[in-house]
Amino acid sequence: MSTADAVPALAASGPRATTAADWLAFAGLLAIALAVRLAFYTGFFGSDEVTYVANAYRLLDGDWQVSSYVGSNRYGMNLPLAAMAFLFGRHELVANAYPLLCSLGEVALVFHFGRQLLGLRAAVLAALLLALLPLHAHYAGRLMADAPLALMITASFLFCWHGERHRDGRSFFIAGLAAGCSFWIKPHAIIYLAVFAFHPLLVRRWDRRWLLMAGACCLMIAANCLLFHFLSGDFFFLVEAMRARHTGVDRAAAAAADPFHVSAGYYLVYLLARVYHTWIVFHLALAAPFVWWLRRRRGATDDDDAMRFLLWWAAGLLLVFSLFVASWNPLVLIPKQTNYMLIFVAPLALLAGYALARARGVPFLILLLLVAGPALLLTAMQQSLIHVFTANSKATVEFARAHADAEVYGNTNAVRAAHFARLVQPQAALAEIRPIADLLAGADGEGGASPTAPRYAVIDTETLSWARDEPLRDISEVPACWIGEGVLQPSAYGLGPLLLRQFAAFTALLPETLAVRAGPALASLTQPRPAYVYRVPAQGCG
Repeated sequence: MSTADAVPALAASGPRATTAADWLAFAGLLAIALAVRLAFYTGFFGSDEVTYVANAYRLLDGDWQVSSYVGSNRYGMNLPLAAMAFLFGRHELVANAYPLLCSLGEVALVFHFGRQLLGLRAAVLAALLLALLPLHAHYAGRLMADAPLALMITASFLFCWHGERHRDGRSFFIAGLAAGCSFWIKPHAIIYLAVFAFHPLLVRRWDRRWLLMAGACCLMIAANCLLFHFLSGDFFFLVEAMRARHTGVDRAAAAAADPFHVSAGYYLVYLLARVYHTWIVFHLALAAPFVWWLRRRRGATDDDDAMRFLLWWAAGLLLVFSLFVASWNPLVLIPKQTNYMLIFVAPLALLAGYALARARGVPFLILLLLVAGPALLLTAMQQSLIHVFTANSKATVEFARAHADAEVYGNTNAVRAAHFARLVQPQAALAEIRPIADLLAGADGEGGASPTAPRYAVIDTETLSWARDEPLRDISEVPACWIGEGVLQPSAYGLGPLLLRQFAAFTALLPETLAVRAGPALASLTQPRPAYVYRVPAQGCG
């Protein structure tokens, strides 16, 4: 039998014609996805987004010096952010347009290819599930690398499938470019290509077109290394930097500090039980193989190739990012975080859409409401958590702006909030906020206020335990000579906190036993703990 004869029957079928209904569904899905992401926009948190924006704008200013910190050298993030700023100016929403567009792009890919994989109904439902997924919506509003990385990984799988189906070398080449782009965004994630090592077992043949994908991926990786060669003189700079940062000793220490984050079952726990991020999409995806089996028993085999592909894709990524060995001596599995789940939610959404598409009538409507309602509530909760966490830090920035003639000191998150505000609001007069550690050490800020300027310290109890190097771990550790000036108690803004405040008001109507439990939980999601303002004597505490 020839190679062409061995191609699955599905490959022989031509592309499905695009109809007016398809375009209408596509426009509606993107509108829903965009509306959810704008309504529950997250914004500043104080993590890697500050690093990405700072380095992107540094490139824009002509400073291409390579950093010793791996996260600063992710040009798959930094270059697009710099390009957006060059075209549209330096603003938070302009910078966040990149992850937002990547998030919408992944929804579009799931719909477009899902239509060919599973049919229009399943594709619409899969894209809708992804559009409403709390994790997906949340990271569309975060200036992080997760949404761009997820888009590239998803594109590599879907274009690979398209290449298989139509024996199209161009699709394989695009798949390889997307895989190589993932290296530009997060080099560590390139381990996902291990899933493709089992691709020949899936299709049970060899195709020389696969070399186009491999070549395109290697081309992109080589281009990234070549860039570092020109910037640092070392072609393998990035590889060596990653190796130096992630030694076996470092991983062993991380595993000892938090063994759950390197456990094999981390993602399964979140997908099955701690469903704050993905709701019941994984449960619906688990129903897909059962539905497929029932259809096969009835003689339907038209979706066999699609289901084998989706199960290989989803299970492969879950296994790689759960069981990859980060260190052999001592044995430590790859570290895990909830945001990394964004990498494999696309195949889960397609599987869930396949299962949900088989329901009809009232059961279908009930399932749809069960998916959409809680998903939106969980997305609101995630927005509210971030806005509550950063409310005091943003208020501290406003306090520093109102006291431009003073020296203002704050916790790490407030320092980063001030830095971020100066980056995305370059025309505004924003005062610097210095670390509390500098104040306690008696260090003078460079270019700061005069020696006679008043000094204030803002101790934010909401973020006090966030950074490991905070010198004060509790409000009781504040020096006795500091003079209390008041309390900052800003309310979190946004649709999420607004909705949760309405829920909090509703708890007053509940029975007392339920109200006692629900009240404090909702309060922590709507109102930050206080931030105390202190005036620090000029002569110190002598």
